[in-house]
Amino acid sequence: MDVFVSTVKSQRFPLDGFDEIVSGIYIPCYCWFENNSLTEKSWTAFMSPEILRLSFYRTLQDFPILAGRFKTDKHSRGYVEIESSNLNMPVYTDTDWDIDFKQMRDAGFATKLLPESFEGVCGIVAASKLAIVSAKLGIFHIRRLKNFSGVVIFASIAHAIVDAYGYFAFMSRWAELSKWTQQNVGNTTPPVPTRAFVFDRSIHANYKINNTDALDNLTLESMANGSISTRFLAWLPIDKPYVTLLVARAKEKASADWWSRPVPSAVRAAFGAKLGEHTGFLTTVAVNIRPRIEHTGTDNYTGNMSLGKYIWFPQDMVQVEPTDKALSALALKTHQAVSDVDKEYIGQFGHLLNKEPDSYMRLTLCNAKHRRKLVISTQVRFAHYKVDFGAGTPLLVRFTPYAFPDVVLVMPGNPEIGGYEITLNLAPEIAAHVIQDAGWMKMVDKYDCII
Repeated sequence: MDVFVSTVKSQRFPLDGFDEIVSGIYIPCYCWFENNSLTEKSWTAFMSPEILRLSFYRTLQDFPILAGRFKTDKHSRGYVEIESSNLNMPVYTDTDWDIDFKQMRDAGFATKLLPESFEGVCGIVAASKLAIVSAKLGIFHIRRLKNFSGVVIFASIAHAIVDAYGYFAFMSRWAELSKWTQQNVGNTTPPVPTRAFVFDRSIHANYKINNTDALDNLTLESMANGSISTRFLAWLPIDKPYVTLLVARAKEKASADWWSRPVPSAVRAAFGAKLGEHTGFLTTVAVNIRPRIEHTGTDNYTGNMSLGKYIWFPQDMVQVEPTDKALSALALKTHQAVSDVDKEYIGQFGHLLNKEPDSYMRLTLCNAKHRRKLVISTQVRFAHYKVDFGAGTPLLVRFTPYAFPDVVLVMPGNPEIGGYEITLNLAPEIAAHVIQDAGWMKMVDKYDCII
């Protein structure tokens, strides 16, 4: 850590609207590593505490933004400031845990068995213009399982400073330096990363707007006008007790989490459950905009580059028998909506998102007011299972469900097993509907349920 502290420079990173719209949450992920060796029955031999710690602080030299603080300027625009004389270092702990890896595996790696210390850091970070200057931008817990049977790494990073690309860029670099440190004991000069890590948000300033009619009506209406509520929430300083309350409320909503494989069945069950007496159903699909814009720096950019595409499904389209024809119609409508997100759409979306300081909060409140909604995000394009700290790849990588209410998260399964893992975080009455769905339950290999 001393090397990092002595080399880090004071600097400021202004945030973009694409960052602020996700400023209320962390990206929280667990990586489970099993010790399959019959001989490496010590922590010196298996994921050494000293090597993990040393390589972690070496990784911070490539990601100094994690030692910054959230602040706002006189126009209430958010930014991260790194003060070399007053660093806001990430939380980093490495302790033993009195449970065996086999016990966790037999229990389906149930989140309810995780240590209490993990709770409270998996959802709300410090919403509303990021006004808490003391908020930690990174929280990292390493738990060593009983009898040297394995290690779980919990890494939670504020979403406002990284998206999933940036998150796994950090994790991959940490793993790379961990292996290098094992092989180069005593060498204090780590290798230069094979890719640059770009934190400069000016990449979003390159969008060109030639078509002002590119956005759909739902998005335009959502960001058209602010209100007293959006302005108040956008400027509101949130103190720590209030954050604790928000986390508690988030956990109340996080009533059930499921892991399975069949995407169509999951969507079918969720769609059928969400209708009730309402006349339609709102879905927000997270769309990766990196490959959709012409900019050479997107591969190295670690900030947020995704937007939520609204899709409105009429009731008569979704409250039907889940035949192949009905599912194909839903899939086609979704595909067409996502295909509409081109350079012009992204340009206008980014323009409106940054037009006023409370623009991001307008979208946030619009999402909150729809009871019949679901957010769908897929992480299958990321190499979760290639994060190797020198002791092999993880057996399981999983996001914590508490952070994201009313959401479907699609993760790749372990390559040796195949398929997908799906997290459904739903309200109790909707979870009950899913349980009663014969088609869903027939396809489920295993699940972990929290009621």
